[in-house]
Amino acid sequence: IKKAILWLAVWNIAYVILQQLLWGNEENIITRILNLPVQRGPSGHLWYSYLLVWIYIFHPILCTIYKALSQKQRLYFAAITVALPGLLDFYLKLFHFHGQDFMPSFQLHMTLSYIGMMFIGRMVYEELKTTRAVKYGSLFAVLLGLGVSLLASYYSSFRQGKATDQFLSETRLF
Repeated sequence: IKKAILWLAVWNIAYVILQQLLWGNEENIITRILNLPVQRGPSGHLWYSYLLVWIYIFHPILCTIYKALSQKQRLYFAAITVALPGLLDFYLKLFHFHGQDFMPSFQLHMTLSYIGMMFIGRMVYEELKTTRAVKYGSLFAVLLGLGVSLLASYYSSFRQGKATDQFLSETRLF
């Protein structure tokens, strides 16, 4: 946590100073630096770093929860945090209903879908340690997911008459 926060602070302060020197800014440089802990940062390119700090902070709690749950409860948690919203989002995007986005992917706070993906990652890791068949099954699942995403994108692009990549965001189910 200390390293992540330190490097994030150093880079953000350096970025604010460089922005001021290269492009100028109407806002006071000291004010911009003092606002860093309570805003998104001077640039969007470090979006994942902010989330990473929260993941590090919550890691001990998430590990405790993960260990306390049975395998069936872990699967249920993954289903309601990743699979169900992912399927709803896929349906919404595929048929262009323009409704609620169930899995916004580039948020700077921890969402249940990110925690669900961490649980899935741990479950897959534990399985990979024990069986070779899961390795091939995981590879098949990755290729199947990529294939479905590409086919859905092609179908959607053809239907809209313009290219789309809306099925390839990081928290999308496929």
